[in-house]
Amino acid sequence: ANSSSGARLDIKARNFWRQGQDTYFDIRVTHVNALSQQNLSTEQIFKRQEEEKKRQYNQRIMDVEHGSFTPLIIGTNGGMGSECKTFVRNLADLLSRKQNEDYGSTITLIRTKLSFEILRSTVLCVRGSRRPWRAAPN
Repeated sequence: ANSSSGARLDIKARNFWRQGQDTYFDIRVTHVNALSQQNLSTEQIFKRQEEEKKRQYNQRIMDVEHGSFTPLIIGTNGGMGSECKTFVRNLADLLSRKQNEDYGSTITLIRTKLSFEILRSTVLCVRGSRRPWRAAPN
């Protein structure tokens, strides 16, 4: 388990899975067509990375933070790990009920926004930032 004081997770939400409980999320975007993963199916890649994240953070979250942990594994191809799919469905359910919207249109909006964010991060990785690089001042 990652027990260092500098270990940080990406998102913290209250009442997401259970009333009164904090849930911590860590996001990983993975390139499923990478050479290092060529002998694995997409499901195997997502499962392996979910298990790796859980080994890193789950015990610390339960013992120290007294919350739950959910790894959000997303592929550059638009696919998602099983826990991420469950997260998206639950988020759509919560948002549709809160905003009194149709579940179908809510989940479509979430998936569309996720797709564009994955595309944006992929383009950033391939092209790099458009901001000019500056050396750190001495």
